[in-house]
Order: sequence, then C-alpha cells, then structure tokens
Amino acid sequence: VFALGGLACSVMLPLGISFAEQESPDISELVSGWMIAAVMLGIGFGSYGVGLLRDMSGVSFSAIYANSSLIAAVMAAVAFYLMRTRRAEIAVIA
Repeated sequence: VFALGGLACSVMLPLGISFAEQESPDISELVSGWMIAAVMLGIGFGSYGVGLLRDMSGVSFSAIYANSSLIAAVMAAVAFYLMRTRRAEIAVIA
C-alpha cells in the first residue's frame, strides 16, 4: 500500500508542476518552486503532526493512516466532481 502511495506521489507531483507551468508560462519557475516548497512543508508538518497525534491521543499509527485514507477518498471525490463541472463549463463555452 505504501509503495502505491509513493508511486502515485512520484507521478502526480511532476504532472501537477507541468500543468501549472502550462497555465502560467511567464512565472513557471516561481510556480514550480512554490509547489515543491508546499510539498516539503506538507511532508514536514504531516510527519510531525502524525507523531504528535499518536503521542497525545495514544491512537496507533495504523488507525491514524486508515482514517487519513478516508480524507484522501473525500478529496478524490471532490476533485472528480470539480473536473466534471469544469468539463461541462468548457463544453457550454465551445
């Protein structure tokens, strides 16, 4: 499971950066730098937050990661909804 998560991250970050650079070619260096910084901050805060949550609540790592997968599933559903909405808006314009 963790290997699939790592694979997904290694695919999605460069893909996201390339999409962002296509949308903002004038400031592509700034956009890619901010995206890398956001990922690094997220990793740092996430790692610290999970450890702090475990220490303060006594909940096991497996329970924390299982519940965090629910958050990821909700975010994926929202992303697909927004993607469908955006496609419908583009179809109406075209």
